[in-house]
Order: sequence, then C-alpha cells, then structure tokens
Amino acid sequence: MKKVIITTLLLVLVIGLLAIGAEEVMVPFSEIKSSCYGEIDMTKAEFPLSDVGKECVSDSWLEDNLSGQDRGENVKKDSKENDIELKIEANRESSLAEVELQSYIPSKIEGFENVEENSIDSTTLDIWGAESGRYVFYEPPSIPYEVTYHDIMIDFYKFKNSEKAREAIVNEMKLTGEVSVEIVDGFPVMVVEREHEYENSNAADALLGFYQGGLIILVEASKEVLDGTVSSDQMLQEAKQAFLAISEHVGVTAIAEEGVKEESVCTCTRDLNCSDFDTHAEAQRCYEYCKDQGYGDTHGLDGDNDGSACESLP
Repeated sequence: MKKVIITTLLLVLVIGLLAIGAEEVMVPFSEIKSSCYGEIDMTKAEFPLSDVGKECVSDSWLEDNLSGQDRGENVKKDSKENDIELKIEANRESSLAEVELQSYIPSKIEGFENVEENSIDSTTLDIWGAESGRYVFYEPPSIPYEVTYHDIMIDFYKFKNSEKAREAIVNEMKLTGEVSVEIVDGFPVMVVEREHEYENSNAADALLGFYQGGLIILVEASKEVLDGTVSSDQMLQEAKQAFLAISEHVGVTAIAEEGVKEESVCTCTRDLNCSDFDTHAEAQRCYEYCKDQGYGDTHGLDGDNDGSACESLP
C-alpha cells in the first residue's frame, strides 16, 4: 500500500511538471496580424498561440519568443516569400520609373554625343525628395586642346506630384544663382547664367530648369577654356538646344504629361480663343496647362469662371 501511494505521488508530480513545461504560450493583441482580426475576440488582451496559429502572429514576435524549431519551417518560408515579393514589387516599380524617364533622353544633341547615362543614386534622390531619377552626359565629338572641358548634363527626376517637383526645382535654381524666366519652344523655363574667371582660364555655365506634373528636367551646359573667353550666353544657347532636342524627341505630350497634346495649337504666350480649338477637351487641356505654368486663364477660355473652358465646343 505504501508503495502504491508513493508511486501515485510520483506520477502526480511528473504530470504537474509536464503541465508546467507545456504551459501555453500567450500572444499579446498588438502582435496579432490585422488580417486575422476577424478570427479572434478583439476584446481580449492576449491569446493562446495554439488558438491563433503562428501564421497570425508577427514574425518579429515569433523571432523573439520562440526557438527556430518552435517557429517552424512554414514561418521561415512565409517570411522569405514575403521578402521576395516585396523586393520584386520594389524592383518592378523602380524599373517602370526608369523606363519612363529613359524615354525622355535623346540619343544625340546636335554637336554633342551621349557619352554616359545612368540612374541617379539613392542618396541624391533622398536629398531631392524624388522617387526616381536618371542622368545623361554629353560631350562634343572632339575638344580643342585649349578647352579644359565642354559638356552638357541633363538630369531627369520623377516626383509624386507637381507641387513637390515645383518646390524642388525652384529651390535648386535659387541656390545656384539669380533666376530669370524665358520661353523655349512655348514652354516657360527657369534660367541661371554664370561666368567664372581663373588665373589662366575662363569658365561659364548655364542652367535651365523645367517642371510639369511630377517631372523635372534640369539642363546644365558648361565650358572652360585656357587663355580664352567663353560667355554664359553661349552656354545658355547650348542648354536651350538640348531642351529642344528633348522636346522634339518625346513630343509635347511626354514632356507636359497631363498637359496639351502634341497636335494642339496651345501656347500660353500668344492670343487664342475658343474658335482655335476643335473640341472642349482640347481647350480644357490648354486652359489647365497654362494655369499650371503660372499664366492663369491667359486666353479667357473660361468666361464664367467655373473651371470649364469653351463649354460651347463639342
């Protein structure tokens, strides 16, 4: 009888120890994935892991509270699959943005050749606050010995919206020098001209900045000569030539994005009226384009100021 009692006590003790060892792991509500909220009682502060399942618990909590074996291969696999999906999506969006920006780049500018083209690095994108960027670098086919350098650099940036693009390009141009505005091929662009003198050389450059929608185009033409002269006006003409090459290469639609169509008669610098447009949609695009460029309703297309241009057109 004594042996039976001792055996029973030992059995109870073992069962108790096993129960303690197998104590249920509780998961805080904050670590439950939102996709599983419909499967739990959201009034509770914590839940047994066996009830909610590892697939409903954040990977970070599983990493901190369970051993690799307890987490299970499925958890690891899900995490890896998620990482792969995120990388694929990020690369896909980046690639699409790169393709879009690359379409703006002409292979050649008259008197210059494309010598380098690449993506703008992530650090520079962060400084500008841009989503993507691409640059292209041009040089003349041959450079005389007295010319230290002579090149054209064009940067293309893509932003979330036109307001971010406008703020970025205006700040950049103001930091560079005194800004003026000129019309190039019907587009208002910001211009900065600079000339520099050194002991044995003279240098000049001109920057041309344009934005429309979420797109920025920044053109810089630069030249330095030994024992000679070079004017910023010459560099400005080269910068304008580069801009014209871009506009001719991609057409008005690509540059203006949501602006006017290539076949449209729209310009913000000469008089137009509703009879110059074939449709209300065409007039509306021109009206919105000129307003976005800072001209307002320069043509008087919106007679009743309701935001709709040439309403009598089909």
